[in-house]
Amino acid sequence: MAGAAFGADYTTETAWTLNFGNEYTDGFQWTAEAGYSYGTPWDIVAVEGGSQTSSSKRVHMAGGMFGSWAEDFQFAITLTLGETISASNDWPVFGEIAGNGTALRFGPYIAMNNTVGVDGNLTKPEGANNLVSVAPGGTYTVTLTKIGKDVTVAVDGKESAHGVLADTVSGNITDIMLGGNQANQYKINEVVHSASYSVLTVVPEPTTATLSLLALAGLAARRRRR
Repeated sequence: MAGAAFGADYTTETAWTLNFGNEYTDGFQWTAEAGYSYGTPWDIVAVEGGSQTSSSKRVHMAGGMFGSWAEDFQFAITLTLGETISASNDWPVFGEIAGNGTALRFGPYIAMNNTVGVDGNLTKPEGANNLVSVAPGGTYTVTLTKIGKDVTVAVDGKESAHGVLADTVSGNITDIMLGGNQANQYKINEVVHSASYSVLTVVPEPTTATLSLLALAGLAARRRRR
């Protein structure tokens, strides 16, 4: 699969997926490439089509090997919001990824018309580009994409916010929280349908020399056709 973020083209390779619902053992189904693990799960409340989070429950997959802060990746959640959007500090979070002292969380800012932002170990706060809003009862796919130090959050493919990782960020991602954060705060009422993590390979832009060679090749081809 191919995509683009911050002007960079990239290919994606899915490393793992989590699908939720009462048809699965323990309320979830885990599929992963070698080297990835989900650790110990708790607060998984299986309902039809997903896992229900609330003011007292959020999904926590603890102590796994979910990825690395050193690689380029895209973390995605598909969810359906409840009939209200509320949490402490007016910022309920869809999810948080954490490990080695680093955490990134993203969700709707109620005071900003439910626009989706990102926060955590960033050298600058959520830098809104389009300020995409979400609505109670809506179903969305929300992605957090990291390329180099740049982090961007998008809702259904439309970029909403971005930031830059702190230089101290390193190590592995060992915890995944959905519908709340690691400190058991900012919980939101939603049904999480699925989550996934994909490793990105950035396609390098052609160098000036390569572009010159391509231009010369095109010129030679046109001359031969005359």
